[in-house]
Amino acid sequence: MKKSSLLICCVTLLLTSACSSKKFIVSSYPDGAYIVGLGETTKELPVDETVMFLGKSDTYNFVAMKRGYVPDTVTVSKESPADVHIQLKCMEGIPPHIRKPMELSMENANLLPVNVEIVLHKGVGNLDKYEKSEELSEKARSDMNKELRDIQSDTTIRLLSIRDNPDWPLACAELEAYLQSLSSELLPYYPEAPSIAAILEKYTLLFSPVLDQLKQSDEEELLVYGWCKSVKPTTGRIIGNFSAAVAGGAVTGYETAVYGYPVSYSDPSVFALDNSTIFVAYIIDPCSGEVLETRQYVVPYDITKTDRLQKFARSIIMFPRADKDHEP
Repeated sequence: MKKSSLLICCVTLLLTSACSSKKFIVSSYPDGAYIVGLGETTKELPVDETVMFLGKSDTYNFVAMKRGYVPDTVTVSKESPADVHIQLKCMEGIPPHIRKPMELSMENANLLPVNVEIVLHKGVGNLDKYEKSEELSEKARSDMNKELRDIQSDTTIRLLSIRDNPDWPLACAELEAYLQSLSSELLPYYPEAPSIAAILEKYTLLFSPVLDQLKQSDEEELLVYGWCKSVKPTTGRIIGNFSAAVAGGAVTGYETAVYGYPVSYSDPSVFALDNSTIFVAYIIDPCSGEVLETRQYVVPYDITKTDRLQKFARSIIMFPRADKDHEP
């Protein structure tokens, strides 16, 4: 018993002597840079961060980003000075100002066909697996857009029609690959304004009819690309988890969605709830292709059944009226 206590004391002493924390005060020139990881900007005052170092050689990176400037990284250790100043270099040809996004409304939102992905959640407890169902995805995609067309009215957002075109799935895949790589938190701070202009130009014949129509409007219009991911537990998973819960009282790894809870913005890969649907809306300037804003919602049901799909479609077609932090 004495040996065990002595061993614990030695390990504790070793860990406490190796670990140490230090507070850093981070500033930038010009001010207003976004310090990645801290989630703060140096606009008003420098920001501070207490860093825990696990050993003498341990280091930590402060990364600063600002529109029109080259991102810079400063690496610190526990021996570094407490004051960290990051000097950003201006990028030629890139205006440093941040465009103030237009207010999204029912009147200026123009929704492209919504892409839908149905994912089956298999396995029991932590032994789970997510597998996309092409058949269910295709059906839900078709049903969703048909439902959106059927319930469209003067009091809903406007739906844009993309005629059957073999280029649409290709354009869709490229749009999603790019848009899902963006962080909504960093949209105003990327060195260059994030834009889908190159994709719109690549598929000119596909997008020109709708874009020309929006550009000719007397009002400033916004383009919206919508993406849905719905996770449905299989019957085997439901029965397996129920049996395990009865036998053991609880099943780790089985999550329940909270109605209206927003998951991490612009990161659909983190969405792995058992029986829920996520909707991500990317708000885009149709003239420049700039991605201005993203909105993301999760609801506690899958949309493989007709009544649930209809319910979710009513949310999508009215979503500009919803607060960003609540389910539409």
